[in-house]
Amino acid sequence: MDRSYINKINEYLQIDEYNLDLILQCFDEIQSSDFLREQLEIARNQIFVENQYDLSEDLKENVASHLQSANFFPLLVLLEKFDDILAFYEKHKLPKEILLHTLSDVNLWIRGYKDRHQKDGFEELRWLKLHFKNEIFRVGRLQFIYKKNYLKARVYRNKETSEMVIIPHDQVEFDEEGFTTTLPDTDQNRSNFSAVLRETDKAIMSNCMLENGIMMKKNVTLALDEYDLVLGENDYVLDVHIPGYEPLDSDKCRESLEQALAFYKTYFKEYNYKAFVCDSWLLTPHFKEILGADSNINKFSSMFKLVSGVVRNSSFLFFVFRTTNPDLEKLPRKSSLQEAVYNHLKSDKDLCVMNGFILIDK
Repeated sequence: MDRSYINKINEYLQIDEYNLDLILQCFDEIQSSDFLREQLEIARNQIFVENQYDLSEDLKENVASHLQSANFFPLLVLLEKFDDILAFYEKHKLPKEILLHTLSDVNLWIRGYKDRHQKDGFEELRWLKLHFKNEIFRVGRLQFIYKKNYLKARVYRNKETSEMVIIPHDQVEFDEEGFTTTLPDTDQNRSNFSAVLRETDKAIMSNCMLENGIMMKKNVTLALDEYDLVLGENDYVLDVHIPGYEPLDSDKCRESLEQALAFYKTYFKEYNYKAFVCDSWLLTPHFKEILGADSNINKFSSMFKLVSGVVRNSSFLFFVFRTTNPDLEKLPRKSSLQEAVYNHLKSDKDLCVMNGFILIDK
């Protein structure tokens, strides 16, 4: 890879002249240092050979301690694989429009880095590597990933009434408010509730069910001759993601879902998927309390049947305020969304990241 190759790549990335110049400066500095060139090779091996989730902390520290220019090192790790992207799109005859739209995410994360850190650079390799491995596509307003269903629940539908019943997986733990827990509860005055799922050749039995994203303690028995399993742990789904810095217009989102179905049917006929699935801070039911009913966010979340959620205030700091600083008094309050989330957190209330689904009936 050289400067001319990076400029060629930018015909697709469409990075502005200012940031492109910073990327080239970073590249030049790496090329002039034996140590940084070695770190770049190690980084590429970690991501594309060892398939690590992110660069190792030691490598990040090594780069940070030696690199003088704006840190676009993680982006340069990815750019090495750009020819693979072009080959994949050519092999599957994917439209160039999809490629440009998908890669526009690079610019959004460059912008996000500056908003969070008040300096130039790029760090979101963990997310953007999906783009460079051709695992994600932006089709219209939304992004989609074909993957195995990750919801910790089964969805059953009554054969006569079409009523849906959502049963959590066995041993999924919930807190007192009915949200899933990620760590054992160490507070001796509190105890988590564990879902118990049992099945025979005739029925499914559980000590709880999920309604509107909340666990409800209730003994449930579903006769298998009356209910179909319409979404299970072995099914595949289209995982929905929402690029930032654009209005969340519900009509455009619905159109995007339709476009995605046409896209995958045309170019990936072999894929078999049962539902659109989304796991996002945008689906939190708390927004129904603190935002207007006509808000774009609530219109978007109403498209999904909620399954379960986990308390994670950090996600709202990151996506709403573009920060990881938990000091509420330092949060910007320039928008109605920021003001609403600030007031909610200020009143010592939590917010949860929620997941949900839209069944695809073929």
